[in-house]
Amino acid sequence: SGWSSDLDFEILDDALKVRASAVGAADDETLYLHDVGWGWYYVYISSSSTNYADTNLAARYSISVETGTAADFGVGYISGRLLDTDGHGVEQAWVRAYALPLNSSTAYPTLATGAGGYFTLAVPPGYRALMFSGDISQSVNQPAVNIVEEYYSDKPTQATADGVPVEQGDTTSLGDIVLQIGAIVTGRVTSALGAPLQTATVISYTPDVIGRSIAYTDAGGNYT
Repeated sequence: SGWSSDLDFEILDDALKVRASAVGAADDETLYLHDVGWGWYYVYISSSSTNYADTNLAARYSISVETGTAADFGVGYISGRLLDTDGHGVEQAWVRAYALPLNSSTAYPTLATGAGGYFTLAVPPGYRALMFSGDISQSVNQPAVNIVEEYYSDKPTQATADGVPVEQGDTTSLGDIVLQIGAIVTGRVTSALGAPLQTATVISYTPDVIGRSIAYTDAGGNYT
């Protein structure tokens, strides 16, 4: 007793673009994809761990794939479109749905926006707090998207987010959601002797110390 394990994974399409990911502090993760076309898809295990028997840190896992309708799985949908302040659709940005009240053992279904910035997220019924982000730390398989992270609707934190209701079989449409384009900060990280430091972590914070974006330095110590 007292042991725990965790499993997170991503779904990539045949172009190796991330379609969605399941993240949470549990070893039983479920991810629903809406309107999936024919083709090859890949499952990337982004995290798998266990402390069972203390020394057994290599987690074993199994994956199953099922097809069906909203009624089969008991889900509803949240749809919308992410735009920047110039009116352009924001593609490959993250849309994450946190269940309310928050429960870290429940998966946070996360979808990458498609062409034109459109998204349709399938989730079980209930209230959801939506996060919109372009943070590179969300996945090693996806580049950063230069938008300011926020919660629906136009809220800075999860605690202040407006809950989005989801009913089984129904679609809650949020329409166009305009996100601010982020500022671009560049620099160089070196040692005290002036040597460049590679893979150093650079994190930006809000004035109330909430992490907003992350970058890593290259071989020359440079970051953007």
